[in-house]
Amino acid sequence: MAGLLLHVTFAGVEIPVEVAPDATVQDVKIAAALVDPAISTAQLLFSGEKLMDSVLLADAGICQQSKVEAVPALNNFNTDLPHTGCMFNDDATEVWGDFKDDTKTFLARTPIKNPGKSTFWVSILKYKGSANYFGVGLSPFPKDVQELESRRIANDSSSSKFQGNGISYNQNGCCYGGSQFGESTRALGEGDIVQVDTEWPAKTVSFTLYDKTGNQVKELKGKFLGYKAQKGEGQKQDKKEEERVATQDIYPACFLQYGKDTTLKLWTEAPPAIADKQG
Repeated sequence: MAGLLLHVTFAGVEIPVEVAPDATVQDVKIAAALVDPAISTAQLLFSGEKLMDSVLLADAGICQQSKVEAVPALNNFNTDLPHTGCMFNDDATEVWGDFKDDTKTFLARTPIKNPGKSTFWVSILKYKGSANYFGVGLSPFPKDVQELESRRIANDSSSSKFQGNGISYNQNGCCYGGSQFGESTRALGEGDIVQVDTEWPAKTVSFTLYDKTGNQVKELKGKFLGYKAQKGEGQKQDKKEEERVATQDIYPACFLQYGKDTTLKLWTEAPPAIADKQG
């Protein structure tokens, strides 16, 4: 069966790629990334419309000799990953839940490359009720994506079925999955903003808390430990998994537990309250 010849334009350069007739958008990105690796995290457009990675080319109306545009992706939540009972706004920068139990972790679409460094922010747009719980931080991609349906970012001795191997700053003001962070700060609430700075492979991480007016409240600095931060009697460290995580890219991440009355927003540029203070 003959393949589809497509033309992917990125940064002013046209890249011809050939994929199977039953290929998805993700298959196109993989093929084009062999020429320019930056396309692996790009957003693909066809006739000006954004394409989700999981969509079949035929369903998107893409056929022989079609022209597709690749643009740097706004780092938003990856809605192609499991997220039962959760909802996103139009550009997938905001997430909230419609579930009364369990825990869901959400990863950004674009990872922080290893080696590399990055800054991002998460603002708490809505938070009601002490029964709700959430956290923000960094997570490796899990071996099984279904784990995202019932786990927190980091191992914090919770009752979640799966213990995350990332690092997080949780609603209670404590950091998990790291070391050297020192004392906890006040609990996170509606209107607060958390700035996350990280550098890999040094694995340095800092969480800076701002209030809704953009005033800095607290900065916590430490090191990512992942599986080395295991807590509790009888929990075994998975050495192979630890080695896998050490060489992986890392993803901005959030989790919600009892998420019905909590909304989180991911920012790749400083939110207005902080930007205005910094001039």
